[in-house]
Amino acid sequence: MSDSERKYATVQHPTIEALVHGLYKYIHRKDAVSRLENIRSNFVMSKDAPASTKEEPVGLFWIKGYAVTEKEITQGYTGHFCRMEITTNSKGQFTLAASKVDVPLTKHPQKKRQQSTHPNWGHPVMRAIKKGKVYPTLDAAAAELELLHLEYPEVSIPGVNKLYLIIYEKREGVKQPTRKVALELAAKDDGFTILCKDNEKGAKVAKAPEAMPTGSEAKVLADYNAKRLPPGQTKDTKPVGGFSAQELLRKKKRAMKRKKSDPRISKKIADNPHEQ
Repeated sequence: MSDSERKYATVQHPTIEALVHGLYKYIHRKDAVSRLENIRSNFVMSKDAPASTKEEPVGLFWIKGYAVTEKEITQGYTGHFCRMEITTNSKGQFTLAASKVDVPLTKHPQKKRQQSTHPNWGHPVMRAIKKGKVYPTLDAAAAELELLHLEYPEVSIPGVNKLYLIIYEKREGVKQPTRKVALELAAKDDGFTILCKDNEKGAKVAKAPEAMPTGSEAKVLADYNAKRLPPGQTKDTKPVGGFSAQELLRKKKRAMKRKKSDPRISKKIADNPHEQ
């Protein structure tokens, strides 16, 4: 059997159930070896499995539901790795023995995902979409969209060959930690794939604060503002009349403008408008 046709073992399978409970018993060793090789051929074996020889046949593989405690279930475990080898019992019969092998949860092929409101790019289906996985049939690709909808009904809307979905995705410069996307089925030469398209009308981008002038730029700006003020005054000081320096500048400019607009007005009249 090819690697693609092998499946992960589960304690509910009759062959695996007999193994983990030590129910296999044979008079001849060759029969025990034949059963062990049959299991190795039909289920996914670990890449870290020790070399299996004719003299010492052995197998290492993960079994769903195997030796999982209540505490481990809360931690995310759904199974454990099992070492399978041939031993003899008290009656001299050959049997297949199973023993639990502790492996970090991060290396388990299957584990319970923590429930969340939105899927992220760590979800198996979203990872496959990001990698551009090609599915052999349209039904196989559509089944992935259905899985997402069933798992996240509150943030998904199914369509014809598509799924509208809100995913959790932090983006630089964007306040909203979620993103609206449209997952659409697309045909390829060798099968079907799922495309992820943006489905937002405009994300709100966080506005960066205005840059303040620094160094020589600040000095130039300060010198320019100082030249526009009367001697001895700054933009923050106010004379006795209650007018700020900037207000006095504006008044002076308006007076000069009026003077230029009518050249017949003498300087005396401009300075003393009431003496006519």
